[in-house]
Amino acid sequence: MSPSLWLSHSESMTNALPFLPSKITPLRRSNHWIPRVRLLERLAQGKPLNLITAPAGYGKSVLLGQYIDDAQAKHKAVAYYRLEHEDNEQGEFCRYLIHAFNLAGLLTNSPLREAVQCSQLLALDAVLRQLLCDGGNSSHAIVVVLDDYHCINNSDIHQQLAFALKNTPPNIEWILASREVPPIALERWRIEQKLEHLDSRDLAFSTAECDAFFQQHAIRLSGQHLQLAQSATQGWATGLQLLSLTDPTRFLGHQIDRTTALCEQGIGQFIDEEVFYHLSVAMQSFLMACAISQPIHPDLAQCLSGDNNAPQLLEQAYQQRLFIDRLDSEKQFFQFHPLFRAHLLTLLDVRFPGQKARLHRFALEWWEKRGYADLAMQHANESQDPYQLQRLLLRHGWELHFQGRNQLILSAMQTLGEDTIILSPQLTVLMAICAQVTRHQMHVKDRLLQLASERWPHQLPKEEWEKARHALASFDMDHQLWQGNYCKAMQLAQNIMRCDVVYEKGMESKVLNVTAQVNLHQGNLSTAQRHIDKAIQIAHDETLFQAQAYFYHIRALIDVAEGKLQDALIYQNKATELCQSLYLGKMVCYDFLLRYRAEIFLEKLFFRSAMACCYEAYDVLSNTEPRWRLPIQAQHLKITSLHGDWGSAQSLYQQLNQDIRAGSNPETNTELLIAKMVYALTLEDNRLIEKHLKQAQQLLSSISSRWLQCRLNLLVGLSLYRLNEINTAVEVLTETLNTARNDGYQREASVASLWLMAMTYQESGPDLAKLDALLQQVEQCDYLACCLLAKKELPPLLSIASKNAPKSALIQPVLKRLLALFKFRFADIDDASYPEKAQVVPLTLKEWEVLTGIGEGLTNEEIAEKHFVAPATIKSQIRSIYNKLEITSRSQAKVRYAELDAK
Repeated sequence: MSPSLWLSHSESMTNALPFLPSKITPLRRSNHWIPRVRLLERLAQGKPLNLITAPAGYGKSVLLGQYIDDAQAKHKAVAYYRLEHEDNEQGEFCRYLIHAFNLAGLLTNSPLREAVQCSQLLALDAVLRQLLCDGGNSSHAIVVVLDDYHCINNSDIHQQLAFALKNTPPNIEWILASREVPPIALERWRIEQKLEHLDSRDLAFSTAECDAFFQQHAIRLSGQHLQLAQSATQGWATGLQLLSLTDPTRFLGHQIDRTTALCEQGIGQFIDEEVFYHLSVAMQSFLMACAISQPIHPDLAQCLSGDNNAPQLLEQAYQQRLFIDRLDSEKQFFQFHPLFRAHLLTLLDVRFPGQKARLHRFALEWWEKRGYADLAMQHANESQDPYQLQRLLLRHGWELHFQGRNQLILSAMQTLGEDTIILSPQLTVLMAICAQVTRHQMHVKDRLLQLASERWPHQLPKEEWEKARHALASFDMDHQLWQGNYCKAMQLAQNIMRCDVVYEKGMESKVLNVTAQVNLHQGNLSTAQRHIDKAIQIAHDETLFQAQAYFYHIRALIDVAEGKLQDALIYQNKATELCQSLYLGKMVCYDFLLRYRAEIFLEKLFFRSAMACCYEAYDVLSNTEPRWRLPIQAQHLKITSLHGDWGSAQSLYQQLNQDIRAGSNPETNTELLIAKMVYALTLEDNRLIEKHLKQAQQLLSSISSRWLQCRLNLLVGLSLYRLNEINTAVEVLTETLNTARNDGYQREASVASLWLMAMTYQESGPDLAKLDALLQQVEQCDYLACCLLAKKELPPLLSIASKNAPKSALIQPVLKRLLALFKFRFADIDDASYPEKAQVVPLTLKEWEVLTGIGEGLTNEEIAEKHFVAPATIKSQIRSIYNKLEITSRSQAKVRYAELDAK
């Protein structure tokens, strides 16, 4: 062996520790491991340096074991070394590193081979140089793995490793796994894209991986319980492991502080042994104080801990991966892992009894001064401080309500108790509104309003009682509207507006919304539109964002009734964007948006988009009472029925095929029955058609909404026609057509007109004038109306129209539209319910619309404006069209469009 490999003093390692082969033996793949495919793909990119940093228990070593197995299967040589604190001695480090390379078969002709049996100290720099030389001369691709690198605190080893990384041959890749970021300059590696860094957010189990994990343990969880498990553990592997030892379904089903309860399952002991007891006393005290706030800011950390070095300690905790992450790139906010925080708070109670309330008060004042009323409220609630809770609710309650933080308000109210709340009309009204908005606490609202109506007349001064009385009237107004008592709702709205002073901010816009909905259902669409536009403007001016989003939804509904689907979609998009920009995705109106967005997509036969809206709405409504999910289930049934997904449709039908549940309103009852009638009509089951026809005729007598009557009568007319009661069907549809035209319900009028023409044309024979009128009506109508006629009425008409094409001026534009439904199979329609099939167009329907725009000579901006999308989206779709059609220019696109259009 070359003398340069020895240290200058060349002393014997008489005190050397016994050699442990397990330190150079990676974990072997187990059948119980969950394949981390997405992470393995990132490691397999072959970058020179891969860094895995995460706290204890995140599965770093398991991931390494999976990757090493894959690498060896690809005939890569793997040198694995799991470090411990004793390896800070350079001699120990060299000895195990040499053994790891030797076990990988990389020292066959190396002078280091003698060192495997040698007991003398070696120079680290010389050893690393020789290992790099031997590795570079190898014909194998080599993976060098240093596990648990956080055990190393020897600056000489860090320095020499940095040198080795800088001079690594191209056939060697390094993987460092550590609980903290190594003190090695990594920025150059990032800039040159030679570094792949996986952190705790990457290693955290996704919901799908959580599902696979529990299934391996023979535990089946519902989607809701899976989300709760993932949320409680934040995907932490050890947390999931300990959770699997309990009864997860029972455990997750309880409305308790799940993080604290999980810590009692053994996670606290794991954190103590693996992390907490290894920290200095000063760092332990600092973390316990900071855990009081989630998130935590460096200045707040200084306030809570009293340590002037708090910002540096917080950054140090982050760098050491002490279960703490940054929330923003500006390094202003950090957050603890919820289980780690829960354990720190438990330790705080044990070591410093009585300190929690004081720290919560500090945090409350700090957040409130900086305008974070919601975080201040959380601290007041956690400290169970009734004075601070009442003060914050009176000062910031309405602000938080209009930000969609209704659950937070209700939690604070429950801490205060009913007896305290009922003494304040403002708090009573606020709690009732929040309970109504969140839906699954309607009983809270009803009980509270009952108590208020009994006590307030005797407890409040006359002027205060007048204000409170009108606040209660607003709830009655909403309830009457929901029940379909439109005259009573309108009367209450007019009474409220006569009151000079009211408690609730935005009352005027709320009343305008109610009057708009009443006018919508009574057939006064122009008045409805005028009122809701004014409500939107008021909500915008007063920054009532939640109300503004809901008003956009009502505006879209009015456009749907007028048959303006594109305009409706614009307002739906505005409402959705407002919800998302303000993080109001789970608020009450969002499921309405999704439901009617699905309706608009369904009418254009965008089945996948409509289905996606349903699934998102299910997620939004996952924690609400079952009755609130009925409308979206009805929408889902319509989609599956029209799409021909009979298995799903039958399952949904069976769920809904029961008596109308208690608490459902006329609109919900109508939606349910329409969905069932669509199912029966598409299934062509006369027994079901007759059954639901009778139900519809009974329901019509109890509906006061002219709009709902028109919608239901359309299905009544078609059902009668399918039962061969043609004359009665024509009478019903004629009456519906006249009502819809008089009231301005253009969508219902178009559908009634189309169906009447189809029915009477069949009886009168091939009259080309009537055929032209029919086809013109098809052009004006929506796809959904055509779809219900697709199997019987329209195909014969299209056949006649095709034969008489030269005589029919409208045949070409109409066929162009209907061929998309009956002939062409667009990629995103995937409609298997129609037997007649033709050539498959390799474009989605949206891409076909863009290609049509190109064929018509429109610019990208004009196409974007026509379809209400961004120009960048059009450019992306054009690139996709070029690839699919194998063309390269706009002129070629026009030619291909003409070819496809001619077919």
